[in-house]
Amino acid sequence: MIPSNPILFLDLDGVCNCRSFRKAHWPKNEDAFSTWWIMLCSTMVKRINKITDETKADIVVISDWRTKMDTDILMEVLRKGGIKAPIVGGTPVVRQQRRDVEIACWIGQNIGWDDMDAVATIRMVAIDDNPQLFPTIRGKVIQTSDETGITDNHVRLGIRMIQEPMGMKTAICLRDSGNFTDAWGRG
Repeated sequence: MIPSNPILFLDLDGVCNCRSFRKAHWPKNEDAFSTWWIMLCSTMVKRINKITDETKADIVVISDWRTKMDTDILMEVLRKGGIKAPIVGGTPVVRQQRRDVEIACWIGQNIGWDDMDAVATIRMVAIDDNPQLFPTIRGKVIQTSDETGITDNHVRLGIRMIQEPMGMKTAICLRDSGNFTDAWGRG
């Protein structure tokens, strides 16, 4: 089923924080994942909230944080860190370590690829500090920097990009990138 709300595929490090912020706020016990919310910069989280407030977007986590802690703990960390939008899950981890493939797998598992015309209407954007992980969907990716995290310019771009449907060309490229792996991410 095609989601009624847009989807924001969200990385965390380099988006909701920057290198200097992480260095200053690194938890004393990095294995105590429930304390990781202190590594989310409130200014940058407010910028994410501005995108989701204005577009009514749901969040799917693409950050490596999803590999370090259980989903329930991750959602609690994001809530404590100030993320307000519904968090509808995280992308599966695939061996290729390509976020476009992970997004394709998530769409396959949660929406399906049967109706490409419908998939092409999905409104989405991915925000990440490493665009090389998205070779097939560059037109729907906002590149932040680990030096600055998300900026006001990224917010304006995110709002504009997420309001546009992905389009058939991007849908086909994304679907085809997902063909390199099966539904469980084993490529």
